[in-house]
Amino acid sequence: MLKTIALISIISFALLQAVSGDSKLYKANDGKEYLIETEAKYNWYQAWHECARKNLQLVAIETEEKNNAIIDVLKKVVGKPLNLWLGGNDEFSSGRDYNRPFYWLATGKQFSFTSWSPNNPDNDRKREHCVHFWEKKPYQWNDIDCTTQMGFICEENRYAETYNKEVTQKCDAFKHSSLSIAHEYDQVFKQQIMEINHKIQSSNQVADDWKVEMQQLQNTTLVAVQKVLDDQHFMVKQLTEKMLHQVHNMNVELEKSSSDISAKFSEKLSVKENEINKIC
Repeated sequence: MLKTIALISIISFALLQAVSGDSKLYKANDGKEYLIETEAKYNWYQAWHECARKNLQLVAIETEEKNNAIIDVLKKVVGKPLNLWLGGNDEFSSGRDYNRPFYWLATGKQFSFTSWSPNNPDNDRKREHCVHFWEKKPYQWNDIDCTTQMGFICEENRYAETYNKEVTQKCDAFKHSSLSIAHEYDQVFKQQIMEINHKIQSSNQVADDWKVEMQQLQNTTLVAVQKVLDDQHFMVKQLTEKMLHQVHNMNVELEKSSSDISAKFSEKLSVKENEINKIC
């Protein structure tokens, strides 16, 4: 039976997602919120269903601190004792033993803390299986027929609370992981930028070195070309001077040869002329 009730609670949490439009949650000094329905028109099963519709559960009071926190809220909000369902039952035991075990529907755990009114739980007529705050004994517990109509107290669903914590933890872990990835990406990106800048600087240095070498080569080439031109000019000058000298010498020789020939023929002509004159 206990496992069945716990299973029903889990299924209800998964399927019933309606949100209350009128009821209000009140925050207690234990930091938790409780929904208080004061209208006395719900049996225990209906109260359980109403809490489930709101994605809540009938309250389970495991400690004296929690019991006192809820009583404090009731005094502030309601202002007077009322019959209000709690989330416990005896699994419909037929025994009238005051010490018979009771269990919280939300957790399936047996009561470890109780605040029973005197001489309770008595299971009167063997029909009192559900637990409530008792109006006749202000803020004390009583067992009563589960079909009795009264108000109820809901709290956050344990499974939803656990789920929300797990989701929060997973979200935090995901955020941390995302931040780590983002930080790692940022570091890698910065490293790549540094490497690219270094390569650009290296490329610029290579280009500068190439310009220097090309300028040096150009200068060397110009010097070499100038030297070749100078050497050629010198050689041309020497050849020209040599040729002019040779031409001059040839002219001198030619003039001397002409003079010699003229003188020789003049002498011969003179001899012939004298001979002619003697004859004629």
